[in-house]
Amino acid sequence: MKKAAMPVPYIIALIIGVVVVAVLAYWFVSSGGKGAAIGTEAECNARKVEFCATQTPDSLSKAQAVCKTGDEFFTDSTKRKEYCGRIIPDWKET
Repeated sequence: MKKAAMPVPYIIALIIGVVVVAVLAYWFVSSGGKGAAIGTEAECNARKVEFCATQTPDSLSKAQAVCKTGDEFFTDSTKRKEYCGRIIPDWKET
């Protein structure tokens, strides 16, 4: 009678495979938001431009929701005038 092969190497390989897949999945999910800062900055600039064009309270609140807190654009009217003046010549805040 032949002795049946031990399934231990297969079980170990299966466990290692599951661990590798779990580590790769974690790395993929956790690194997924790394490039989001660039998108957020671009969206922030787009929202600021929208405010410069429309000057509505709604567009200002949308920009504040996307942009970083402490952005001088929202607290300093001179910074707003400089920013919007580069986009729209002779821009005046209403």
